[in-house]
Amino acid sequence: MPVLMNLLKQGAGTWTAQTISPSVTLPSHTSMLTGVSPKVHKVLWNDWQPEKGLVTVPTVFGIAKQKGLITALYAGKPKFKHLNIPGTLDSFGIPSYSAKRVAKVAAQYIVEKKPNLCFIHFADSDGAGHKNGWGSPEQVQAFADEDVALNTVITAIQQAGIAKESVVILSADHGGHDKTHGSKSPEDMNIPWIAWG
Repeated sequence: MPVLMNLLKQGAGTWTAQTISPSVTLPSHTSMLTGVSPKVHKVLWNDWQPEKGLVTVPTVFGIAKQKGLITALYAGKPKFKHLNIPGTLDSFGIPSYSAKRVAKVAAQYIVEKKPNLCFIHFADSDGAGHKNGWGSPEQVQAFADEDVALNTVITAIQQAGIAKESVVILSADHGGHDKTHGSKSPEDMNIPWIAWG
């Protein structure tokens, strides 16, 4: 992951930040984007369940919109529809499971609209971990593919002319072990957190 490692070299970060418990995708991302724990936001499921409705606590997107800012969210999994609260996102999309496709769609929006707040989710490495195991050659390749996608996003920020006033935060929702995650073990709870810009 040369692009990610270069951002870390130029910025600041840690490999031992901590995710929430349960260490699974939707509760974790909901905590990231609301600033509250699962006990408060009550998103304890981990897939797209339309009957459960939308997140009921304020998100960072809603707060940004109150300030007149441009917001966007692009993800690789349908479960992120739970965060698409009306009036909080100027652009929302789940273009593909593929990080390269998600990055391409996000990059186009970044160049055209220069959003003030843009959340981008890559799913490839999680899928490879579940299918082939954490640390498997297939997951390592998925990380490499996500690094290519990350380069697409960074290039778009530069092309948009907003690199000098942008901050990019890279993180993960959870770690993993064997072909799973969700426990309180360090393998599942430790996540990277990198800030660049």
